Amino acid sequence: MPKTPAGADAATEQTLSTLRSQVARLRRERDDHARELDTLRERNRALQKSLDETVDRLLELERRRARERNDDGTSHATPRDPAVAREQARESRDLPAQASGPLRIFDPAAPPDEDPGFEKPLTEIVGIPNDMGSGRRNAEHGPRAMRALNTMAVPDVQSLVDPMKVLSIVDYGDFAIDNMSVERTIDHVTEMVAETAATGAVPMLVGGDTSMLYPGVKGVAQSLEQGRFGLVHFSAHPDAVRTAVHTISDTQAIFRLLNEGIVRGEDLVQIGLRGSAVDVDTLTWLREQGVRYHTMAEIDRRGFPAVLGRVLDEVDRGPARIFVSIDVSVIEPSEMIAAGRLTANGLGVRQVASVIRHLCAAREIVGFEITDVAPMLDNTRASVMNANTMLNACLAGMAVRAAGHSPEFIHPLSIDHGKD
Repeated sequence: MPKTPAGADAATEQTLSTLRSQVARLRRERDDHARELDTLRERNRALQKSLDETVDRLLELERRRARERNDDGTSHATPRDPAVAREQARESRDLPAQASGPLRIFDPAAPPDEDPGFEKPLTEIVGIPNDMGSGRRNAEHGPRAMRALNTMAVPDVQSLVDPMKVLSIVDYGDFAIDNMSVERTIDHVTEMVAETAATGAVPMLVGGDTSMLYPGVKGVAQSLEQGRFGLVHFSAHPDAVRTAVHTISDTQAIFRLLNEGIVRGEDLVQIGLRGSAVDVDTLTWLREQGVRYHTMAEIDRRGFPAVLGRVLDEVDRGPARIFVSIDVSVIEPSEMIAAGRLTANGLGVRQVASVIRHLCAAREIVGFEITDVAPMLDNTRASVMNANTMLNACLAGMAVRAAGHSPEFIHPLSIDHGKD
């Protein structure tokens, strides 16, 4: 065996020495940056605490001033007739009545008593009772079942903020759908979502199957014209099938949004992927588009808190405005047996709800959609209750943001009875 020249040994040793020195230097720099980051995080927490306390004092002073004015007789809120408020709200937004479902306003469009100058953000809940673009049927009854359970827009236990007092929440019934033509349904829903969003309202869309994700996001994009926004999609399914004979079912919704340039790949975050549609070709294609995807394999390996932190960082680096979409298949079947495309080994309701609440409190929401609840598949109605929990999480987050609190804000009364 030939011997290595002495000069080559010396050169190799010199290279190894240089690389060892670089590794040691990089480790020192990494540790220094980690310490700096810990210091910045601690400072940020202190500043956030100070901000929360200041906002609480401000709100308390404003409420006290409003009470004093009422006691002096200098300011009295005039109750509004709900029927008049409903008609004025419709005229001011110049929206036609929908093809089906009554117009119901949960909360009259009047400022909260405690803050007469507060302008409520408008959110419009609309049903899309379509199930012709999916596998298991009955998603068409999702909107009706979620309304009937009467668990929408409940107060937030973490912040004790009541969405009904902070947001103007309107139920606009259902968009019309064509049971004989998914194509016509998609076009109509796109137009109606665009018209709704153009009024400045946040469309809260209740499906219906996940094929309606495409017209929901497209309609918001049309209303914003060139405005950029991100899409956060919770689902077991990538919905990126590229080889089917048509592209109008739930399995192609994400593909169409990316392929048509409605959403940029780098602005899309997917959470909870698993099941038969998650394969090498699909994940490779998503990666090529720049999509930030998170599978259950990643969550199992790294742990949910670590992946949650990664998701929030990705959203923070993206557009200031986001559209939040939940295909209920993302939920573990034991908590969501009525998912139209059931897939085992999912996330828990509490986990998903906590992420949705944080996102809706941290960013400006331009649209929300929950899809694929097929109530016939769960006679206990637990699935419908959990679906409403997802919708309520976003309403709570939006209310927390509108009230001036941070996503992490917890009301002191909610975590301590104060009797120790």
